[in-house]
Amino acid sequence: DQVWRVRSYRLPPPKDTSPEPTALPSGMSRRTLLTVGAGSALGVTAAAAGAWTWLGRKGANDGKTTKEGQSTPSASAAPKWDLLWQVQLSPDVLLHGMPLTPLILGDLVAVSDGMGSMRAIDARSGKVTWEPFGKNRTHEVVTDGKQLYFPTAPMSDNEPLAITAAGPSSGDLEPPVARLKEFNEDIYENQLLCVADGVLYLAAGQGKGSEDYPGFTGDQSWFLLAVDVRAGKERWRQPLPRRPDKSTRLHFLAGQVVGNRLVLMQETNDGKVRIQVRDTRTGKLHWDQPLAVSEPDTLKGRLTVDDRYIFPSAGPLRALRLSDGGEAWNAGDDRSGRTGPPMVKNNVVYAVEEGVGVVAVDAATGKLRWAEKGGKGAGADLATPPVIGTRYVYSRSAAQLRAIDIRTGTATQSYKAAGDRFFAHASAGRIIAVGEAFVAAYPLQ
Repeated sequence: DQVWRVRSYRLPPPKDTSPEPTALPSGMSRRTLLTVGAGSALGVTAAAAGAWTWLGRKGANDGKTTKEGQSTPSASAAPKWDLLWQVQLSPDVLLHGMPLTPLILGDLVAVSDGMGSMRAIDARSGKVTWEPFGKNRTHEVVTDGKQLYFPTAPMSDNEPLAITAAGPSSGDLEPPVARLKEFNEDIYENQLLCVADGVLYLAAGQGKGSEDYPGFTGDQSWFLLAVDVRAGKERWRQPLPRRPDKSTRLHFLAGQVVGNRLVLMQETNDGKVRIQVRDTRTGKLHWDQPLAVSEPDTLKGRLTVDDRYIFPSAGPLRALRLSDGGEAWNAGDDRSGRTGPPMVKNNVVYAVEEGVGVVAVDAATGKLRWAEKGGKGAGADLATPPVIGTRYVYSRSAAQLRAIDIRTGTATQSYKAAGDRFFAHASAGRIIAVGEAFVAAYPLQ
């Protein structure tokens, strides 16, 4: 099938810091490509370098399950509160600094590894159910929870941009959902932002791809688009600023749909960040305002909203109204310490406060519900947002995750955990950790 071609990235080879794997995925026919087979599971291996050296041979899953059906380590593996499974990835080679971000796809976790190959992993067991396919980077792949959407790889220079999809259960390949003839598939800075209610939002370029890859060229024209993936038609487009030659700043750091609003964090040519809210039906700009941040890269993929407010990931812990951008509350007026990126669930906002640990505030008013108790949160990592479960909120300190009672703020226990970024997979009861060359899972309660 000519649609399923490998994107050939002109990147330097990564440093090989990983050991020989103890088990390799069995081969698959190119005709069936992503169809699940009995031999397609990747053996769970422990990385030998960095923070994983403490694991030794621990962490392999022997297939035993709890009464709830969740897999647990064997008696000879890590303790109950340690690693459940781990899958190695290629060492991380970031494009435009976009971090590896897992995409929740039903019971699966889809992740693009360091060299851009997508694979899907069963969140409970850690078994790889899709073999790697293609070369699609984090900024090129989005999901609505039902399918993955990504651009196809060009067979020759300056082909029209085509967007296709992969199904969740077997990775069966779908025909392209849209062909955008005015836009160039060979521009690797094309960026898929999000998909909701059958509409895909993306930044797409016209003109030639850069020969000095990666990077923009000053003669490219750029637009923010909305594409109906059911009808395969463009709904609207809005112009974006040109990027200067050799710039590697993507147009957007994050995007999310809330009702009929498209919420965006846009990065300007000079490295400033602005929050924008647009109408999903027309692309019309409702409002936009600057966000004070010294390092925009730290905000990539971090956009926290509920149905009424945006909770910015920089500056004091506060809420901006979705309707007009006005400040609804600012917890910095009452809290003296700096806070890290927030997370919101069930009308409560959680963030790490310097010297305190996790704090929980009312999403509507900003009033403090509790601050972490026990004194163990003083060394919490401000850069890592909390992970929210049903019984606990989890916060990172050095190479540990602390479990904090979600009702009282009391830290109850902690366990070893390596990773740069942590995400909740609620239905699987897993915390998904992503590092430079691995994706792993810990218990989520």
